[in-house]
Amino acid sequence: MAVVLFKSQTDDPTLWNTELSRYLAHLDFRVWPDVGDPQEVEYLLIWGELGDLLERLPNVKVILSLGAGVEHLGDLNKIQDNISVIRLVDDDLTRGMSEYVIFNVLRFHRLDQLYREQQSQRIWQEHPPVASSEIRVGVMGLGVLGKDAAKKLSTLDYNVLGWCREPKSFEFCSVFHGKEGLNDFLEQTNILICLLPLTTETDGILCANTFSKLPANSYLVNAGRGQHLINADLLDALSSGQLLGAAIDVFQEEPLSTSHPFWGNTKIMMTPHVASK
Repeated sequence: MAVVLFKSQTDDPTLWNTELSRYLAHLDFRVWPDVGDPQEVEYLLIWGELGDLLERLPNVKVILSLGAGVEHLGDLNKIQDNISVIRLVDDDLTRGMSEYVIFNVLRFHRLDQLYREQQSQRIWQEHPPVASSEIRVGVMGLGVLGKDAAKKLSTLDYNVLGWCREPKSFEFCSVFHGKEGLNDFLEQTNILICLLPLTTETDGILCANTFSKLPANSYLVNAGRGQHLINADLLDALSSGQLLGAAIDVFQEEPLSTSHPFWGNTKIMMTPHVASK
């Protein structure tokens, strides 16, 4: 008997129960907070912080993150070595994220924002775009999602750069790594894509200092985590013209308050955390 505990406020437990039951004939599927006997739980499916769950569930063998990242679990160092941590790799999720990234790169490249402004003012004026090979798209984070997006952007002849924590090598993009490579990466990036995990090092990384290193008139796409972005710094960068536009899919608080200043800013395109769907 496999005893599974499901804990998420955003995922459908019925769907997971149905699919797992197809492969596990003897499945005891429990949904938080109906834990039953905590001693019996061996598998934890979760989206959110672990908190003290592992202390309350002493026999957990496997933790499955119900998403592409694991940083939402909290301090991974507190997880015992005998517990396996598995993150979800979903081809549909990866494909959806790449579609979102490409869509916004094309929007910025083809001056969609400018033409929409002209339409609202009934202005007929042509602005020939530059070739895609002359646009440098910088992808922060080269995990499963970032790697796929970077590779697909390269097939559209964009000049793709990547930045990650450790050295990596790919044929389809130039890779910078570590703190020592960040400034060089930013200085060469026209459209900045953030697909980083959230860690103590990346919390608040999309800030005034980062934006100042980009060439003037750059763009931002954040589909990583809301905590990556310092909201006030983005608004300042858009106001000054350092950034011409931004596409934001993730926010520090979700759903976004109706009084949030992003709503009224025509230079920001917002989506309600649907980039990978």
